[in-house]
Amino acid sequence: MTNSHPDLGNRPVLFVCVENSCRSQIAEAFGYMYNNGKFDFYSSGSSPSSKINPKAVSSMTTIGYDMADHYSKSLDEIPQVHWDYVITMGCGDACAHLPATNHEDWPIPDLCERSPASSARHAKTPSRRDPARNDSLQ
Repeated sequence: MTNSHPDLGNRPVLFVCVENSCRSQIAEAFGYMYNNGKFDFYSSGSSPSSKINPKAVSSMTTIGYDMADHYSKSLDEIPQVHWDYVITMGCGDACAHLPATNHEDWPIPDLCERSPASSARHAKTPSRRDPARNDSLQ
């Protein structure tokens, strides 16, 4: 295993939830939006849904991010690297233990269980976005 993605060379960060259709996709998107050039962001699911939840797409479109290039991925479809960070989001024992320097669990509620308007308001709230920008990713 390498320490970074061979094509990009930055510190790899993985967001994992069960379906890789909402929370982890949104976290990956915020990673791209607020990237400081030190990290490569990925998302994956322990049991991927095969599609991005339309509420996630709508929520991110509301704040100016296009998720057209995102797709739901299994853990087998991500780079096989030693991750700098693996951040789980509500998948508990369903998330495989992946090799990483740092493991964190962010107890972020599933926005896709909310109405689209509520999800957009929730995603726009700075205190809700802060985990994707938090100081642990330095």
